[in-house]
Amino acid sequence: MNKCGIAMDDCVLTVSSLNAWRSGRWLLRDISCDFPSGSVAVLAGRNGSGKTTFLRSLASLLLSSDGWRVTGVVRSAQRVAYLGQNLPLNEDMTVSEFFRLTSSGGDEWIQMHSRFAIGELASLQLSQLSGGQWQRIRLAQCLSNPAPLVLLDEPDSFLDRPWRGVLLDCLSQRAARGDVVVVALHRPEEAKSIATHWLGFESGSLMFCESGRDVYPNELLGRLFLVKRLDSPEPVD
Repeated sequence: MNKCGIAMDDCVLTVSSLNAWRSGRWLLRDISCDFPSGSVAVLAGRNGSGKTTFLRSLASLLLSSDGWRVTGVVRSAQRVAYLGQNLPLNEDMTVSEFFRLTSSGGDEWIQMHSRFAIGELASLQLSQLSGGQWQRIRLAQCLSNPAPLVLLDEPDSFLDRPWRGVLLDCLSQRAARGDVVVVALHRPEEAKSIATHWLGFESGSLMFCESGRDVYPNELLGRLFLVKRLDSPEPVD
């Protein structure tokens, strides 16, 4: 059994002693965790705690040519669907043109096109989109990828509550078919209904790894965000 309480032979994604170093400091320190088929792992932690670096390491995006030094082992599916926090825009391109260049089509794309109501945005230029509209487009593109490992970095950014509900429903469906979802969320409490694992990051270290669909580590999550609340400036009258 590993530190998350999972039998090693049942793991689809395995991370062993993962470390990441760049610009004179450790951004990940000795991260080990494992996830079986159908997992939805929610990452929590303050800005700069290591969540993005962890997701990028799982997606094999940390390159020595960019100054990264990465050690440890990540064993996972070869195909990955990844959504980072940013993507450069060609602002003169329309939404339809963007998808003609970036999407492979197929049943998955048709379903995501409908779920995120992309048709109503098709004629708009990317420069005309709101943050929430652009996020819907990026999610439709990412989740139309049928890869068995889905990595999402703050996919709820800019989304209002109804669209966040659509997102969580899509992630639940991916897990139900056996995919593994690893996601950093702004509002981890909204994922209680679908989460099977909770990972808490602080200063590049894994502070806790809890598992179970009936588990919501409220006290542990509160400790992660306590310093952020204490550091917040007082409101100005």
